[in-house]
Amino acid sequence: MRGLRRSFTFFMGLTLLVMATGLLGCGSYKKNASGLGGGSSYQKESGAGCGTFSEWLPQGAVIVIDAGHGGIDGGVSGKATGVKESDLNLAVAKKIKSLFQAAGFSVVMTRADEGGLYGSTERGFKLRDLNARRSMIQAAAPTLLLSVHMNYYPPGGRRGAQVFYQKGSIAGRALSVAVQSELNRLSERPYSALCGDYYLLRNLPVAACLIECGFLSDREEEKLLISEDYQAQISYAAFKGSISYLFFAAQGGRE
Repeated sequence: MRGLRRSFTFFMGLTLLVMATGLLGCGSYKKNASGLGGGSSYQKESGAGCGTFSEWLPQGAVIVIDAGHGGIDGGVSGKATGVKESDLNLAVAKKIKSLFQAAGFSVVMTRADEGGLYGSTERGFKLRDLNARRSMIQAAAPTLLLSVHMNYYPPGGRRGAQVFYQKGSIAGRALSVAVQSELNRLSERPYSALCGDYYLLRNLPVAACLIECGFLSDREEEKLLISEDYQAQISYAAFKGSISYLFFAAQGGRE
């Protein structure tokens, strides 16, 4: 496990350094079975030459990161520790923000602290909260939106991250598939991106997805989700999948 963390931290830092200097190429990365300290490492795969990162970065690109819940709406709670979903959502969202900012993107957070966006705790606060988030998203006119959540399945027996998109959104589906592909690397139980009807994502003219980072109903996964190391891995997977989508979109949808 220590070897895995060292390899992951090194790779993430190296990638961000390369991106910051505008030298990121188009090759993808695959995880090797063994690496430093007996853990996993990453190796760049071959890819068509396509210039530097700055050459295909959408001009004025803005990323909106939505940390779900907040304030009196704590979301679901961890079965073992009672940790609030809203706190974990914010922790992961901040890590994703740091990755995008280091890569040169402008980032907007719908919430940057523990509070909610409902204004008042009177009846209807949840809808007011969602409407406030939608207003922020629309005002930011983002290139893409990532909404961060934690999952819960009362009967238990489910683990892993899963990504959802608004039914009928072609861009949302493409983004979700790319992010899901990266998140599946962290789990032995891979999922497919799924569509549904989500108030926050409804009628948004941008690529948007909702990321359920894992199940707080599973005690073992809860231990992972409260870990800074695992949060960093989840965040990097969301970031890397988003970058893959953005590059694909910048090429006009060409492989």
